[in-house]
Amino acid sequence: MATITQRKRADGAVSYTAQVRLKKDGELIHAEGKTFGKRAGEGPGGQARA
Repeated sequence: MATITQRKRADGAVSYTAQVRLKKDGELIHAEGKTFGKRAGEGPGGQARA
């Protein structure tokens, strides 16, 4: 699953960052993140990557 965080940009607009972290036997094996302008944009992508 992806973790989605809301953040405010310098111009005051709201953006969302989706982060995916995969661990195997307690070790981090992969991490990536992507920022979107709308929350609806990252839903299926985050689930598909996990």
